[in-house]
Amino acid sequence: MIDILPASLRSAGISRPPLVTAAAALVRIQVWAFIASLALRLPPRWGLPYLVATTGVFVWTCFGVREPTAARRRRLAVLRLRPLGRALPWAILAALATVVAHAALLVVQRSLGWLPPPAAGRLDAVARQPLGFAVALLGATVWAPLMEELGFRGALQRPLEWRWGAGAAIAVSAIAFAVLHLDPWGLPGRLLTGFVSGYAAWRMRSVWAAVLVHAVGNGAVMAWYAVDRDGQWLVTAASAPHAGLLALPACLGGITGAVWFLGRC
Repeated sequence: MIDILPASLRSAGISRPPLVTAAAALVRIQVWAFIASLALRLPPRWGLPYLVATTGVFVWTCFGVREPTAARRRRLAVLRLRPLGRALPWAILAALATVVAHAALLVVQRSLGWLPPPAAGRLDAVARQPLGFAVALLGATVWAPLMEELGFRGALQRPLEWRWGAGAAIAVSAIAFAVLHLDPWGLPGRLLTGFVSGYAAWRMRSVWAAVLVHAVGNGAVMAWYAVDRDGQWLVTAASAPHAGLLALPACLGGITGAVWFLGRC
């Protein structure tokens, strides 16, 4: 039998083939996503404590559970739980550049008719209730970045890097991240976020860079929603003459800036 595991991983106690680890990661991501989505189906006064408790359980399963040394080394290797340290300012700048790229991409999509008119969905219905915005904000800026980045950029992307290399692993994790949200209109933006987050985790050797990119991006979306719940700013911006042509360089510039910032560390 061919051993596809690097010696460094065998010494860390990792015995499962990377593809098996990646497949198991996808299952765990979907299970946790379903558990978290229940918060949006509860009244906000119950959804908020439920989401706080769920986040606490998830963090405990990742960091607090006691386990043998070999298992802990395995988890650290797979999830890439390395502090950002002095790379933190560059990660923040990359996250802000990604926000610019994402906003410009939305203008491009809207100008080309790739976005539906603003409509009230489940998240919007929850956010308009008392305490509902707090549920949406916690889910978008804490729960989703933690769960999805530890899943997609840690447990999924990391084993694929060992098997296929960084480029293919980043692409697969970004595509899986975008597709599994089951939102065709949001596919381009999530592909953008997925690629930048994947590159950030690989380039900075820390999943926390990806968590930061994701959290800042979602935070910007929630801030936008707080001041423009009907999406009129996007409609107005996209209806300006040559809006799509003007926004496209801004999108490409934001992506280039994010990659450049991440390459400084």
